[in-house]
Amino acid sequence: FFDIGLRHNTGTPFFRPGDWKLRIEAPTEQLPGLPVTLDSFREEHVEIGDGEVGNDPGEGVLLFFSLPANIVAGVRQGTVDLALANLTVNTPRERNYLIRGPGLGPLPPIRLCADREADPRLDVIVQDEFVGSASTLLAGATRDLSFPAHPGETADGDFYVAIVSRFPPGIGVQGWSLAASVTGDLRVTGGRTVGSAGISLSEGFEAFRILDPSVIHPDTGLPQGEGFVHAVSLSFVRPVTLPPRGTETVLEVTVETNVPVLEDAPARGRVEWRDHMTIGSGDRLSPPTPNIATVLSRTVRFCTCPATDIVFSTIPDCNENGVSDDEEVAEKLAPDCNGNGIPDECDIAAVTSPDTGGDGVPDECQCTPVCQRVSSHYKTPVGVVHEAVLGPIRVTEATSGGGEPIPLVIEDCNRDGELDLAIRSSSAEALVPVVVFLGDVCAGGTLPPLVSLRLLTEDALVVGYDRFGRAVGTARASRPYREQVLTLASPDGIERLEVRAQQTCLLEVCTCCNLSASKGRFRRGDTNADSKVDLSDAVSVLAFLFLGDRAPRCLDAADSNDDGAIDVSDAVRMLGFLFLGSAEPPAPGPFVCGTDPTPSQLAPCSPDCD
Repeated sequence: FFDIGLRHNTGTPFFRPGDWKLRIEAPTEQLPGLPVTLDSFREEHVEIGDGEVGNDPGEGVLLFFSLPANIVAGVRQGTVDLALANLTVNTPRERNYLIRGPGLGPLPPIRLCADREADPRLDVIVQDEFVGSASTLLAGATRDLSFPAHPGETADGDFYVAIVSRFPPGIGVQGWSLAASVTGDLRVTGGRTVGSAGISLSEGFEAFRILDPSVIHPDTGLPQGEGFVHAVSLSFVRPVTLPPRGTETVLEVTVETNVPVLEDAPARGRVEWRDHMTIGSGDRLSPPTPNIATVLSRTVRFCTCPATDIVFSTIPDCNENGVSDDEEVAEKLAPDCNGNGIPDECDIAAVTSPDTGGDGVPDECQCTPVCQRVSSHYKTPVGVVHEAVLGPIRVTEATSGGGEPIPLVIEDCNRDGELDLAIRSSSAEALVPVVVFLGDVCAGGTLPPLVSLRLLTEDALVVGYDRFGRAVGTARASRPYREQVLTLASPDGIERLEVRAQQTCLLEVCTCCNLSASKGRFRRGDTNADSKVDLSDAVSVLAFLFLGDRAPRCLDAADSNDDGAIDVSDAVRMLGFLFLGSAEPPAPGPFVCGTDPTPSQLAPCSPDCD
C-alpha cells in the first residue's frame, strides 16, 4: 500500500490482526492445500525519514502473508489467483487504499516466489516490451510472451529482462548476476545490455550449447538433443538508485524459432531464470552462477519467477481473407485510416474504433480532433489538486465511500519530462468517481460526438453520459499497464465521462466536434425518421430538449434551420413551415433524401433515409 495519505508513527503497526484476508486459489490446476484463506500477516513500513509513514509520496505499508509449508511446493511452479479482502469496515482504519502490485479484489494469475532465502524486495521480470517504471508491473509475476510469424517461416523476437526493486529511495542496487536457460523450439541468437544504469559488461554475454535430454521434441518424441544456457555477469560504473517499486531494464534477448511456425502448430519454448545454475559447453562446466545483487555492500538473492512461456504464432488475419493484416495495410489492400496496423473493418468489428455513421470509416478518421494535453496547461509539479482545468475541459477528483476526497496529483507519471494527471484510487468502491466534464468543448451548445482519453493504465473503465445523464458508451483498458487510448462515440453527444481505476494517469483528452466525412442522407425536418415531415417531428425535437427523450437518430434532420445546433428554434422553424407558410427548411429540404451541402459539427446520420 503506497501513497496512502495518512500520518502514522512508523514504530507501531497501522493495521491490526483481522484487518485483511488473502485467499489463494488454483483455477486451472490441482495444487495441494488450495484453496486457502490467510489472515495472519506482518507489517513493514517504507518511510523516508521524518518518522511518519504515508504522508510523503512513495511511502507506504507492506503486508507479508506467510504461506503454509504444505502448499509451498505446489505454488512454486503453479499459477494461482489471489483475492485480497479489506475487513477494516467501521474502524478508524477504514478507507480506500491504493494497492500497487496485487490490486483490490480478484487478481489476474500471478506466480508466487516461494524461495525463502530470497529477498522479497528484489525480483526479475521478463517483458515483451521495454518498460521503465516498476509501477507498471505486477511484481513477482511474468506473463507469457507471444510473437507473430508468417506461416511456414522461422521467426525471431525480442524480450527484455528487468530488475524490480522495492527498496526505499536512496538505497543503491548494483552488481547483478543472472543465469537463464531457453529450451523448446527456440534458440537464443543474441543479447545486449540496455537501460540507463551505466552498465559495463565484465564477462560478456555468452551462449553455451548443452545436451539436455530432458527436453522432448513434441513432433518426434525424441530428446531435443540440445538446449541453450545463457549467463550474463554485469557490474555498474555507479550505484543504481531506484524508487520504491522501481525497475531497471538490464538485458534484451533475441530468440529465434528452430522449427517452422504453422497456423495449427505454433513454435513454443520456455525461458527460466535459475538460481545457482551451472553453465558450460559439453562436459566442461563452470562454477554455479547465482542470481544475486549487492545492496549496501550486502549480497541479496533475487526472488525469481520459475518460467515464462514463449509462443511464436502465425500473424493475425482478422478478416480471414488469407492475407495477413500487416500485408493488407502495407500494400494498401485494406484501409487503415488510424495507422494502428489493423484494417479499419476489423477495428469497427471489434468495437475498438466506433463507427457511428455506419459508413465503414472509424469515427476518429472523420474529424479534426482538438486535444488538451495536461502538460500544456501545467508546467510545474503543483502536487495535489481537487480539480484540473484543461482549457474548456474540467476534471474533478473522486470521493471515497466514506465521503472523503481522493485528490488528483499533477506529476510526471511516465517520466518523459512532461506533467500528467494521476488519478488515485478512483475505484468501483468510490462514492463518486473521477469526472471529466466536456459541456463547454463545442460551439453552439452542442456536445462532442467523439471523445478519446490517452491514459497510462491497465484497468481504467470509462463511461460516457449525454446531457440527460444517460450512459451512451463505455471503454475499458486492458493489461498490462501501458499507454492506451480509450475512445467513446455517440450521436447523442457526450457531456461527461466517469473514470474508475485503481491507478491511472491521464495524459491527454481529445474531442471531435466536426465529424467531417460522409454525413449520410436525410430529409431536413424528418426528426423521427418516418420519411415525412409533420407535427410529430416538431414534437420529437421538443421532447428531446425538455422531456429527456433520446436524441434523434439523425441530428442534421432535426436541425431544421441548419445552424449546426439543436434547440427550440428548430421546432419553431418546422411549425412555421407546416402551419404559417414559412419557407421550407434548407437543403436537402423536407421532400428530398439527400446530403447536407453545408458543413456542421453534428454527428453523421445512420442509417441513410430511403
